[in-house]
Amino acid sequence: MSKANSQAIGVLGGTFDPPHIGHLILAQSAYEELRLDKVVFVPAAIQPHKMNKISSPAEIRYRMLQLAIAEDSRFQISDIEISRPGISYTIDTLTKLRQIYVDARLYLLIGADNIADIATWKDPEKIFTLCEVAAALRPEFVPSGPYADHVLVFDMPAVQVSSTLIRKKVQEGLSIKYLVPPGVEEYVRQNRLYIGD
Repeated sequence: MSKANSQAIGVLGGTFDPPHIGHLILAQSAYEELRLDKVVFVPAAIQPHKMNKISSPAEIRYRMLQLAIAEDSRFQISDIEISRPGISYTIDTLTKLRQIYVDARLYLLIGADNIADIATWKDPEKIFTLCEVAAALRPEFVPSGPYADHVLVFDMPAVQVSSTLIRKKVQEGLSIKYLVPPGVEEYVRQNRLYIGD
């Protein structure tokens, strides 16, 4: 068994429009609490639950992720979803990652509020055969839904920040300093992202 295939790998998907400190804190918390070897960020092309929402082009979101994690060797990016045509279903991504990391322990990292949504995902039962699902648990949050008992939980600091909040601040001409990594802040400013949203 190769070292690469014996690793514990976290998989963190999302739109990342833009990536922010909440994403990084979640990844950091999972890395430490689950004793992962690395976390792979997977930007989505078309999320099934956000098909009516217009996102920044995939190459822009990918570049922002590169900037966000550039100085952390524990974090990597995969273009597995943005290079695949069609809707980005989690089950398809995990199936492909399982082929790449044959013997690795895969952990699908999600926010606690996504636990109840798993039942609406494509082939939810199969997801649990391909990986462990691990959710970042907020204080006083009680997991719910038919798969709640099958999900590992790990603690992370409470961070009230979202991509929606950041885009809104940019639209209003407010600073996003400290809400996103410095490279992402500069990229958003230089490329005048979100101003016309």
